Amino acid sequence: MNRIRIAALAGLLLLAAGCSAPPEEAEDGYQVYYSALEDRYAQQALASEPYGSAPPEEPIPDLVAALLDGPDSPGLTSPFPDGVRLLGWELADGVLHLDLSEQYGGLSGVNLTVADACLTLTLCQVEGVDAVYVTVEGREIPYRPVQALTPEELFLSDGMDAPASVALLFWYPRADGTGLAAETRELAAGDTLLQDVLTSWADGPSGQELEAALPQGAEVRSVTLEDGLCTVDLSQAFLDGLPADSGQARLAVYALVNTLAGVDGVEQVQLLVEGDALGQPLSPDQSLAAPDQTP
Repeated sequence: MNRIRIAALAGLLLLAAGCSAPPEEAEDGYQVYYSALEDRYAQQALASEPYGSAPPEEPIPDLVAALLDGPDSPGLTSPFPDGVRLLGWELADGVLHLDLSEQYGGLSGVNLTVADACLTLTLCQVEGVDAVYVTVEGREIPYRPVQALTPEELFLSDGMDAPASVALLFWYPRADGTGLAAETRELAAGDTLLQDVLTSWADGPSGQELEAALPQGAEVRSVTLEDGLCTVDLSQAFLDGLPADSGQARLAVYALVNTLAGVDGVEQVQLLVEGDALGQPLSPDQSLAAPDQTP
């Protein structure tokens, strides 16, 4: 049965991290998985509790409702933001498509990874459900590398040998115009790292000797990574707001390129403006770093 398979995989996933196994599954019942991240004494990211005292009449919507309602057990919390609703669902060829409300789209990093895992481990217990595919208001989350998640996929890509956080260089133009300089920041490692890098980079530098490189009003529309090429789609305000001086504009562009190239797997960066390519793919250029800032 799917429930036995899920319990075994969940146990493997947690034990691979050196964690204790989740609670034993009831013989004839479903387990509902929740976050254990807020329990400082917990040794695992996920744990489960049995679904109710009676089997669900409609397993899929009832299990989703249980997930969104939150746990009864102390130490467990719902991984979902307040207000998340199930807008619709469809099961076809083993893939369960869940369409959730806009609040789910606000998740990123570890929080999104845990929420995805809770949905997948809970719902793949239902007979006929092999994978869970989540959209937000009918749209995919663009920075999620795998859209249809299986328990096996969670196990194979759980990142147990990877660090919980990663230190990256964030590049910005120097205020004196002499080149680029970098600040080091730590971000949570996870499926949304590229999006998190862009969000943090857009916030600008912390030091007064550096200047923000993202023009005012410019927005990141999407980011994807495929075969070493990171494609970033920017709003028209990015192009319109670049410095008129070509040298300063080059620094602004490469501040972004060099920052993204610090993410594992990124070899080149293709910039788009409203979906149209802004030149050819760019490789990082460390020659633009100020002499005392070369990594």
